[in-house]
Amino acid sequence: MKNNQRWSKGQIAGTLAFFIWGIFPLYWKLFASLDALSLSVWRFIFTASTLAIWVSLKKQWLELFRYLRHKRKSQKLLFAGVLIASNWLIFMWAISHQLTWQSSLGYYISPLLTVALGSFLLKEKLQWNTQWALYFATLGIVLFLYHSKSLPLISLTLAVTFSLYGYTKKRISLPPHLSMTFETFLTLPLCFAYFYWIPNNPNHQLSLSMWFLLSLSGVLTVLPMFFYNYSAQHIPLNNLGMLQFISPTLQFCTAHFIFHEDIDTYKLYSFTFIWMAVLIYLFGPFIWNVFKVKKV
Repeated sequence: MKNNQRWSKGQIAGTLAFFIWGIFPLYWKLFASLDALSLSVWRFIFTASTLAIWVSLKKQWLELFRYLRHKRKSQKLLFAGVLIASNWLIFMWAISHQLTWQSSLGYYISPLLTVALGSFLLKEKLQWNTQWALYFATLGIVLFLYHSKSLPLISLTLAVTFSLYGYTKKRISLPPHLSMTFETFLTLPLCFAYFYWIPNNPNHQLSLSMWFLLSLSGVLTVLPMFFYNYSAQHIPLNNLGMLQFISPTLQFCTAHFIFHEDIDTYKLYSFTFIWMAVLIYLFGPFIWNVFKVKKV
């Protein structure tokens, strides 16, 4: 496959992943009767089940086990699993506590860290529109931190775990669905321990139809994760980082216009700079080419 074809497919896959993640709060809000830990446990179980069926149908268990025989490779997968499990749990907690805007901010900070990792550790070069987009996004985040006069720990934790996850996946040469299978299976012992130690959980509050919707969380989790893993392996990390702005923008709109969470004027100012960064990254090259054509 030619490099430009791989880049194009990786770009499309990344866009689809972040679009789905951007509208995810609408889905998880349906299960407001469950606490974040219970919801995360069922998400892990249904996701692991979905992946197990997928790998079984493709008859690729042996390929996964062969990969795990290498100690350093399995350590990378283990680290990735811990990162994504932590990220999911914090994200669910934020939504259940009317803090969707904080998750939005976290996923706005994450691209900056992702691009930084790509630039400093992988020596990736930044295009001019990416550089300017980073300047505006950084300004918006600094403005937010200045006016809030406190560190948004939820946002920072989400940003760090997700950006490190993307960097780790970049260094794993394993098909996305196989690496995700190992990552989610890591959480199963903790899930079973949860049912053992906390028998009086609120799961009985769900109706049959809600259980059906909850069972779909496996497919809805695997799909964007597959797109993201594919994208991480086929496009530069700085391009993947800039695509991440799609998800928090949709999450912010959901928090403000649908969930009616408290978002003051200073937060809106801060997010405005970040939205400008998104526009510069997405449309900067197109506008530049238009001006070049007119100049000629």
